[in-house]
Amino acid sequence: MTTPDPINAELQDALGSAYELQRELTGGGMSRVFLATERALNRDVVVKVLPPDLAAGVNRDRFRREIQVAAQLQHPHIVPLHAAGSHGDLLYFTMPFIQGESLQRALRDGTKFTTRQVLRILHDVVDALAYAHERGVIHRDIKPANVLRSGTHAVVTDFGVAKAISASLPAVGMTTSGMAIGTPAYMAPEQLAGDVNADHRMDIYAVGLLAYELFTGGSPFAESSPAATMAAQLTRDPPELSRQRPDIPQPVSQLIARCLAKDPAHRPQTAAELAEEIDQLIIMTGERTTTIPVRRRTGAYAIVGAAAATLLIAALLLQRTRTPSTPTTTSTTTPVVKAPASPAPPAANAAASTAPTSSPAPTPAAPALSAADSLNIAKALERRMAKQAAAAAAADSQKRATSKKSAAAAAPATSGSPFVDSIARVALLLVAEQRSTLIQPPQENPMTASATAPQAAP
Repeated sequence: MTTPDPINAELQDALGSAYELQRELTGGGMSRVFLATERALNRDVVVKVLPPDLAAGVNRDRFRREIQVAAQLQHPHIVPLHAAGSHGDLLYFTMPFIQGESLQRALRDGTKFTTRQVLRILHDVVDALAYAHERGVIHRDIKPANVLRSGTHAVVTDFGVAKAISASLPAVGMTTSGMAIGTPAYMAPEQLAGDVNADHRMDIYAVGLLAYELFTGGSPFAESSPAATMAAQLTRDPPELSRQRPDIPQPVSQLIARCLAKDPAHRPQTAAELAEEIDQLIIMTGERTTTIPVRRRTGAYAIVGAAAATLLIAALLLQRTRTPSTPTTTSTTTPVVKAPASPAPPAANAAASTAPTSSPAPTPAAPALSAADSLNIAKALERRMAKQAAAAAAADSQKRATSKKSAAAAAPATSGSPFVDSIARVALLLVAEQRSTLIQPPQENPMTASATAPQAAP
């Protein structure tokens, strides 16, 4: 039989009737985390309680003032502080309960983040840091456990808490038990060394460690003990990121390496500057992802252009094959004109000139075809064109029916594009115009008649 934790009853007494304590949550770091319900608003809140050994050396008034400063932060990517209080040996503060998992939980579950996902997370975190730094608030404990995923965005929790604890302790940056404020695996070298001049650039170093872990799944300085981890932070450079993740673009690896510089002067100097560089990298990766649809669209237009060119060439070939048809019919009439003009004896020619009822051979200027013959030829061509148009319409109808059944088979068979359909209509109009020219009654060329007249005479 488990004994109840005495801190639960003490915390419920501290919260009073305004809150109903539900259960303890995991992943609190240097504090214990509980879920409670705020009765007045019927909403869930998070209550964080400092451990007794840490709370024992804290100046309560100083802690309360620092928490009040952090509570002024209002930003979309910052989890705000609701209230803070003390009761006996307890120091606690409340904040909203975020429906989402922490990055620490995602990494523990084996989530592999893409470059674009990491950049979006870093964008939100650094945007929150830039806002807080402008107001004189340094986080001091950026790590996966303090970054939550809420929808498609990331939010940072515990803003100003580490500062409130360190500022209200007798020894700067250290507890009475000798434990550094923060998490050793995510501390900057100057923070570990207790440098009193350490500034907001320690958060930029922690962002580099956060990014490294999101890409690789582990901290570059993780060791078996906090002391060994601190020594690695101070003396060792992180392994090259591109060796573990070759898919990461080189500019992204270079930016993370700059954030992890041991010397603060070699890092991006402000969070706003770092945010601008991250924005440029997001644009770069965004262009890479949008090139694929552009190439597909270019290929589609190439297919459309090829189909349009094919239709136009077909129309031109049809025009060329139909245009010589009229001279072909007139060429067949040439023997009709010249056949009677074959060589004959002079006596026969004289008899033919005196006989009015003789053969009409001496009238070579007469048309080879009558108007009725030309009209019959035109009607025959019209019927042929109508059959071809009907066959084309039937084939097009069959292709459209096939496209509705199988989109994959229809892609090469029919264009499915209004652009191609309009080109087809233009080609059909060209054919129709050519057909209207073909069915006109043939006109006798006076130059041809005058040229053939003397040739018929011997």
